[in-house]
Amino acid sequence: MTKFWVGGTGTWDAFDTTHWSDQSGGMGGAAVTTQSDDVRINNLSGGGTVTLGATGNYRSLDCTGFGGTFDMATQALNVGYTDGGAFVLAVNPMQFHSSLGAVINFVATSDNGGNGWDIKTFGKGLPELKFDSAGGKWTVQGSMNTVSGTRPRDALEGRAQHERQELHMGVGSLRMARIAGLSVLAYRHRR
Repeated sequence: MTKFWVGGTGTWDAFDTTHWSDQSGGMGGAAVTTQSDDVRINNLSGGGTVTLGATGNYRSLDCTGFGGTFDMATQALNVGYTDGGAFVLAVNPMQFHSSLGAVINFVATSDNGGNGWDIKTFGKGLPELKFDSAGGKWTVQGSMNTVSGTRPRDALEGRAQHERQELHMGVGSLRMARIAGLSVLAYRHRR
């Protein structure tokens, strides 16, 4: 099922149903999200700040068109389910914030027909990332930056692939390219 954030500023937790709707721009009152729901925060969600007040579980997250702020605080986002796992943020002016201790766990157990689930962050700084799932596969589209604390090992678990772009991880960067059909990874530590 697809759930839409509505009503602007609020806290995404396990109890508040006032900000969830079964249709884009609709009335609040739908059940809170579960790991089998696709979550949409878009241009009809209202402005302001969506603050994660508890661990967020969902099948996929798509913030296309959202012009407000998404604040993870120190919480965890669990992205994925048996048949899903996309993570899409919006281009500017959307802001994405997190604090020390926040983590995004990619936990899908399928590989989207071999294509991987999209990760599109438009260069926004992300917290620690973990790709921790047997059978899951993700494809990073464009630039992805993480804040200090993310280790390169975490960015490689679970068959994450990143075509001809650079991943910036705190004090280093990881570059992946395909040469003669082989994936070549290079990690560069920056001081």
